[in-house]
Amino acid sequence: MQRSSLLLVLACVAVVACTREMTRRDVLLEQQRVEERVTTWVRTMNNARVDSLLLFYHDAPELRVLWSDGKKSSGFEETEQALRDFYANIQYMNVALSELEVQVLSRNVAQATFRHSTDIVGADNQRRPVAVGQGVLVLFKDASDNAWKIHTQILSVNHPAAN
Repeated sequence: MQRSSLLLVLACVAVVACTREMTRRDVLLEQQRVEERVTTWVRTMNNARVDSLLLFYHDAPELRVLWSDGKKSSGFEETEQALRDFYANIQYMNVALSELEVQVLSRNVAQATFRHSTDIVGADNQRRPVAVGQGVLVLFKDASDNAWKIHTQILSVNHPAAN
């Protein structure tokens, strides 16, 4: 496990240990909010509106994104540029999620795991093979607007033979 991943896990454990206990109702409400947020994030990705999509990411230098092509971006500005570059090179994208599972770890930290399939038509009008894989999001609740925002994103794609 990379050092930064280990630090994130330890930070989450510390937050959970130090946060006053949430009621079952609180957990269910936050779980529903996170599910809605992730679903809206996917819809926004499909709409290809980068400025709207950026509202789903934690505007912080600690933001980490591992894209399905293996590239990484660190921090909000680098993530913004990666999104702009990506959408400049495609004509159409359709992402669909399945098996979405949300765990609320504390009042301010949640994790979402899911399977995804992604269909992309490039700017050259060429349809790429449909990619199928898994994703993990760690979301923090932003104190400025009380919205769940992506702090860490990991998207992987299965080997084509496994699709």
